[in-house]
Amino acid sequence: MKVVGCYKGIDDLNTSPQVVTWRSVLIGLFLLTFNVYWVTVTEMKYRAEATALPIFIYPVFILFCLVVSNYLLSKFWSSIQLLPSELLTIYAMLVVSTSIASYGMLQDLFALIVHPYWFATEENEWRELFWHHLPTWLTVSNRTVLRGYYQGESSIYFPLHLLTWVPVILSWVLLFSLLAVIFLCLNTILRRQWADRERLTFPIIQLPLEMAKPDSSIFRNKRLWLGIALAGGISLLNGISTLFPSVPGLPITRHFYRFSEPPLRFYGTVIVAFYPFAIGIMFLMPLDVLFSTLLFYFISRNQMAASNAFGLQGNFP
Repeated sequence: MKVVGCYKGIDDLNTSPQVVTWRSVLIGLFLLTFNVYWVTVTEMKYRAEATALPIFIYPVFILFCLVVSNYLLSKFWSSIQLLPSELLTIYAMLVVSTSIASYGMLQDLFALIVHPYWFATEENEWRELFWHHLPTWLTVSNRTVLRGYYQGESSIYFPLHLLTWVPVILSWVLLFSLLAVIFLCLNTILRRQWADRERLTFPIIQLPLEMAKPDSSIFRNKRLWLGIALAGGISLLNGISTLFPSVPGLPITRHFYRFSEPPLRFYGTVIVAFYPFAIGIMFLMPLDVLFSTLLFYFISRNQMAASNAFGLQGNFP
């Protein structure tokens, strides 16, 4: 099972052709289950919403653990050491699984499958308005099954529940699989234009590429470990402060400021925050994207201030 690397940067990881081995696929499938569970719990239960970031922290952390384990294996049992291409295969599988299980995707999907039927009433007239537009093979409309889903005190393993849910889940799996294949084909078509001719930069991929390189100096960079120590230390301190309020924390989270006198009053609420992870992501952004983000933020704030000063109605701009 051989696949040629699709990024030029990947070709520099090894002198041998890039291969996707069954070993890497099996390891990826095993870690994929843990990764999806991790994403679901942290985002649905604790509302972390980390998948709203441009780079997913879950696959990066798992890749870091694999790289460390790979280094230890090279010292004691080099025959089972993972190749850089295998590390990137696992990382790619984790990124795709994180994207599908992320905030706004599968986390909201189940509500869309059942919500229109359970919350339909005579007053909102959902049955007449759009029930006939909903495909029956992608939704669950049985009130008995929905009662167990919403009210609990039931089990998915009842025959009626399995006969209702399994075909719907399999249909969505098929649909998402087809979408993944379509995007893969689209990426294959656009890769040469983007990477070879226009030579667009992909700064987000630079981190896993450097981590997977066997001769990379990224983990020997003292500034990297200094940044990890600072960011991790601040997060650890604030976490301890949350559990034990007597321990002082650092006020880096969001603070809201409002001004009572014009013209600053027209700018509305100003939010100030210093998140280490956000500052780190900025270093991965191209300079033109970073500049345009800052520029248009100030333009939009000044537009809002002007609209408030002239008394324009609505949430302009």
